[in-house]
Amino acid sequence: MYSKLIRETVAKMGRIGANPRHAEAWMRLEYGTLDHLGGPTWDRAVREAIACMDASTADDNENLAKSYCLKESK
Repeated sequence: MYSKLIRETVAKMGRIGANPRHAEAWMRLEYGTLDHLGGPTWDRAVREAIACMDASTADDNENLAKSYCLKESK
């Protein structure tokens, strides 16, 4: 649901190719729901999620996304 917004935000940050599922999972871990995030708060949340992704292994990022039932978009 948030993939497009996350993709747009990471592109502005120069991080094209970052997996939006992984970013969303880290954001949900911190905030639970994301509907209330907007503007600078949204950007900061995405930046923090990217930092968490960078500090974690690919397996950890994928397992976290799966724990939130975030599936690859087709």
